[in-house]
Amino acid sequence: MIRFAANAEEIVNESEDVRSGSQRNSESFIVPEFRNMEDVQRKLTIKDEYCRMNRWNFLTLLSLVSCIVSIVLFITAKQAPTYAKSCRDLTNDESGIYLIRPDPFLPPIEVYCDMSSVDGGWTLVAAVHENDILSRCGHGDLWSSQQGEMASKQKGDGNWLNERIFGKIDDITHGDYKNIAYFNMPASNVMIWHVPNNLRFHNIKDEAFFMYYTIDNVLDKYGKTLKNLFSQHAPLKDPGYNRFHTMLASPIKFIKGNMTEMMENIPSAVLADVQPGYLQFRAFDNDGGSYALCPGFKIYQGNVPQVCIGGANSLHMDRCGDFAGWYGKWLENGNKTTPVDGLARQLRDVKSSILIFTK
Repeated sequence: MIRFAANAEEIVNESEDVRSGSQRNSESFIVPEFRNMEDVQRKLTIKDEYCRMNRWNFLTLLSLVSCIVSIVLFITAKQAPTYAKSCRDLTNDESGIYLIRPDPFLPPIEVYCDMSSVDGGWTLVAAVHENDILSRCGHGDLWSSQQGEMASKQKGDGNWLNERIFGKIDDITHGDYKNIAYFNMPASNVMIWHVPNNLRFHNIKDEAFFMYYTIDNVLDKYGKTLKNLFSQHAPLKDPGYNRFHTMLASPIKFIKGNMTEMMENIPSAVLADVQPGYLQFRAFDNDGGSYALCPGFKIYQGNVPQVCIGGANSLHMDRCGDFAGWYGKWLENGNKTTPVDGLARQLRDVKSSILIFTK
């Protein structure tokens, strides 16, 4: 049944009741939790405190883990064996193979230590060996180039200047050799041994026919390592760089052999160009080709390949190789122990290895 209002006043009153009720319902439905701002602030405070507590717990845990790791590392370091940085730091006075650790971030390495020559402490860092002098920068010529006549590799393998390592300590008279001490063990002087190939370790020193060392602390002046000396002060440049050449030659003192014997050891055609009693770092031939090391001499001009080793940057392939142009015409008379012709090294030199020590 439909009810009709008795008058207009009743209709108005009912409308106002409906509107006020609807407003109350709307208010209580939309924002019931925000009606009291104190409650809101309290909830935010509780949330912020909770976050701070969690952050504090995380930092505490992180600090605890760091502390535990430090303790473990300390105990491990105490228990781990310690190694000398070089042969000079060894307390043993007997020559032989030892473990040293030139770089604390790398494992220790085996090296040969000469503990008796010139107060001992010499570390073998490299050995230069010519396994096939006729191959012309062929396989095994690691101190020049193994790339033959490839134009892209005319500059050679760059092992005098880089941090590459190769060879084995027990094969130093059978092949080329280089260890990490060559580039990361600071030193002052260089020692050179000329030894016959294919020797056992216990015979090396006794069989050496030349032994000498620099006396001017050359590495103190030029980068502390041979790698720095060659890369920063005596770089092996392209042919033509020789016009900017500054000679870097250190005086030497002989342990075995002498300057007279050294002069008798080289080809007659070269005698006028050299002065014995030096170790020269880098030399250039007449065409500007560079050679890394001239053991026993400094050379002013002319037949550099017959005196120096480590030739790669040459315009002539017959001068490319670890022992460069040492071969001359020695093959015509292999029994000779003195130079065969004006440009030949004696057979003993060709069949030898150059051992390089630093201290």
